[in-house]
Amino acid sequence: MATLNALAPGRTFLGIGTANNALRSMGNRTAKISELTQAIEVSRELMAGRRVTHHWLGQSREVEFLDKDSGFYNVTDHVPIWVAAGGPRGLAEAAKYADAVVYCLGPDTDMIGLIRRELDKAVADAGRAPDSVKLVSLSWFYQLGSGETWEDGVTNGFGSGPISSCITNADLMDQHREELGDPIVDASLTAAQQYLGDPKAPDQPHYLDVWAKYLRGLDPRHRPIITKELVDYWCLYGSPAELREKAALMREAGVDILQVFLSNPFTAARDIDNIGHSILAHA
Repeated sequence: MATLNALAPGRTFLGIGTANNALRSMGNRTAKISELTQAIEVSRELMAGRRVTHHWLGQSREVEFLDKDSGFYNVTDHVPIWVAAGGPRGLAEAAKYADAVVYCLGPDTDMIGLIRRELDKAVADAGRAPDSVKLVSLSWFYQLGSGETWEDGVTNGFGSGPISSCITNADLMDQHREELGDPIVDASLTAAQQYLGDPKAPDQPHYLDVWAKYLRGLDPRHRPIITKELVDYWCLYGSPAELREKAALMREAGVDILQVFLSNPFTAARDIDNIGHSILAHA
C-alpha cells in the first residue's frame, strides 16, 4: 500500500476485513476481531512511517519501514483505511481506526438507519469527531433488462449472494427485532440456517467443493431459499430509473458511498457497464 501510495498519492486506500472468502475457501476460520485490530494498528503505523510493535508467531517485535527516503514508498500522504465490518463488535472496533466502514446493506432504509446510528454511536464512543467515518453500503447489483423480473436477477445476476447478507447480519438483526420487524428477521435467519446447514451432519460437503461454486452464478440447490422478500431487502436491482431512485434513497437514509458486489467474474464487465450508464452517468 505504501508503494502504491508513492505511485498514486491521493488515490490509494487500504481495504481490510476478516477475510471470510479467502480463509473459508481454504478450510480455515476467519480472522478474529482482535487479529483484525492488530493488523489495522500495525498497517496504519507503518504507512505513517512510524515504528510499531508487531505480534507474530508468539513473539512481539518492533518493526518499521527501512530506507524511507528511497522513493520506494510514500509515508507522508495519508492512506485512508476502509474496514469491512459486521455486527456491533465489528462496528465498534472499526470505528476506532477506519476512515470508512463497509457494511452489507441493501436499499431498505430501516436497516440503513440502524447501521448508521450504531456506527455514529461507535464513533462517538471512540472519542472521534462526528461524521469522521463514512458508511459504505455493499449491495448485490443487477440491472433488469426489458421484460426481466427479480427472478432473472437471481438467475442471471447475484445468484446466492443475498444469503451471504443474511448470514453476515443475522445476529445483529435478531437483536433489533422490534425496529426491523419479525418477518424480515425471521426470513433472514431461516435463509442463513438453510444455507449453512447442520455443521455436525456427517454428509457435509468438502469446503473446496462449496467454494468452487461461490460467486460463479446460481447454485441450483440454493434457489428455493432465495425469495423476493430477501432480494428486495438486500439487493440493488431494477430498471435504470429504479436503480437511480433506490440509490438516492440509500444516500438519504445515511449511506455516504454506494458500493456493489460484482457477483460473478464472468459477468463483471456487463455489470460495470450497467452501473456506469444507469447510476454514475447521472450522479
